[in-house]
This record gives sequence, structure tokens and C-alpha cells, in this order.
Amino acid sequence: MSEFLTAIVSIALVNHLVLTQMLGLDAWFAGAYGLRRTGLFGLCVAFLMVFSAMITYLLLALATQLSAQMSAQWLVLPLTMVLSSLLLVPLRLVLTHLAPADLAVLTRSFPVAALNSAVIGTSLLALWQLDSLAAVTAFAAVNAVAFVMFLLIFSAIQQRVNTDDVPLPFRGTPVLLVSAGIMSLAILALEGIVP
Repeated sequence: MSEFLTAIVSIALVNHLVLTQMLGLDAWFAGAYGLRRTGLFGLCVAFLMVFSAMITYLLLALATQLSAQMSAQWLVLPLTMVLSSLLLVPLRLVLTHLAPADLAVLTRSFPVAALNSAVIGTSLLALWQLDSLAAVTAFAAVNAVAFVMFLLIFSAIQQRVNTDDVPLPFRGTPVLLVSAGIMSLAILALEGIVP
């Protein structure tokens, strides 16, 4: 029981310190441009998900062809992390032209986007379970759409909570953590729908 309590307190502290204090995501989602910035951030992560999974698949296929006697599966994690970081360069160039007003805020969130567990997890799951480029691309694209939807719903919930009368102890990060928990339970409920 003490391990469970320690884990809960640690998760709460990390979420509070990293997400709200260091990155300022609390204010980032809640501002007047909250849904727009959230959508742009979600599209950035979606771009990283799809293209890092595709390029990693192609590089692993090439590595497997070059060294037929050795499995290249151990390269999946390092390749995904390096590629998602390298893909930030073209992403920044595109955002410079498409969203120059939001570039400073989005650039600040690039480390979160590049090393996001959704990006890395999508690549790992796709590359370990699927065996064609089309399947990997489709899997990453579906996960990217789901991630963007999750972010937009969470941003809308946060904007609604900021305008409603929430009891003082629950304002800010506590109500966001409760909302995230409820949303994760809703996602778990969908687990058995598609065989």
C-alpha cells in the first residue's frame, strides 16, 4: 500500500512540476487561443507519429536487408527517438510559414512533442506487430487522429472548467488530473470493441 501511495504522490508531483510549472501547459491550453494551439500541437505530434514510424520501418527494413543474419529490432527505440527529434527541423520550417504567431509557443513544446510517449509507443507497437509499410502508416495515422481528438477534448474540458464555478480545492491541476483519469477510463472502455 505504501508503494501505491508513493507512486500516486510522485505522479502528482511530476505532473504538477513538469507540466504546469516548467512547461506552462496549464495556461497554454486555457488561453483565448487554447483550442487553436492545442490543435496545432496535436498536428505536430501527429506528423511526428506518422513519419517517425514510417521512416523507422524503412530504415529497419534496410538494416535487415544489409545484415541478413542479424535482427535489427533492438534499433527501434533509438531510431524512433532520433528520428522524432530530427523531424522537428522540417516541422519548424512548415510552422514558420503556416502559424508564425504561434511558433514561439509551439517551439517551446517541441521537446515534449519529440519525446512524447505517444510518438514512441506508436512506433514501437507498429514496428513490433505489423509487417508492411502500409499497415505501419495506417496504424500510426489512426493513433495520431485519436491523439489529436484526445488533446482537443481535454483542452475543451479545461476551458469549460476555467469558466465554471469549481470548488477552490479542485481548481487548476487537481481537476485536470481528475478529468484525465475519467478520459483514460473512457478510452479503456473502448478496448474490446475492435477485435
